[in-house]
Amino acid sequence: MKTPKLLVLVRHAESLRNTVKKDIFLSTSEKKKLSGYSDSTIPLSPQGRDQAQRTGKSIISEFKSFDVAIHSGYFRAKETLERMKREFPRELREHMEVMASVLVRERDCGYTFNMTAEESREFFPFLEEHWKLFGSFFAVPPGGESFAQVTTRVATFFEMLCRSYSGKNVLVVSHGGTIACFRGLIESLPYDEVVFWERGKDPGNCNVTAYSFSEEGIPKILMTNHVF
Repeated sequence: MKTPKLLVLVRHAESLRNTVKKDIFLSTSEKKKLSGYSDSTIPLSPQGRDQAQRTGKSIISEFKSFDVAIHSGYFRAKETLERMKREFPRELREHMEVMASVLVRERDCGYTFNMTAEESREFFPFLEEHWKLFGSFFAVPPGGESFAQVTTRVATFFEMLCRSYSGKNVLVVSHGGTIACFRGLIESLPYDEVVFWERGKDPGNCNVTAYSFSEEGIPKILMTNHVF
């Protein structure tokens, strides 16, 4: 089976939303701080920009070189990669292919995005029971997508990597939920282990998960949720 030689997955650095979001829903004061931003346009915080550059320095020290770097197209992921690249050797920056793929965007939270807990209960009183009944992998937020649906597009993306970047070193800058789906796919995790954190306790920003692949396409876990 053709696969990349190395696949390194990095969650974006701390974003403005990460500085105020304490749970799945926002308080009224937190919501005001994010007024005017869609999920795809939220920028990094000042701390996040520094965090991205530190991670870039550690990433290149650990893995040496990448043939291609792919981000989700969301501003926080693109900005993370741009900051990381500042720590890469000039020759690598000039020759490394960089592209965006909508297939590795964050899970669509649907209509509850930027809602307060009170607003969510008012407009979607069934949601908490729905989440308990179907579980975090299969439950679909109103107007959004489940982690099962995210895994489907991640599988499509991984097939593209296998076709286009067989034997190459690949860096992907994406999102916490999306990386969880990568892990479920590559590690063949059961459904109830794919979303491997408690709500409101997601992995840290700029955490790194990495795999090497044998010539037969067998993955070896090099690190998971590692913060340099």
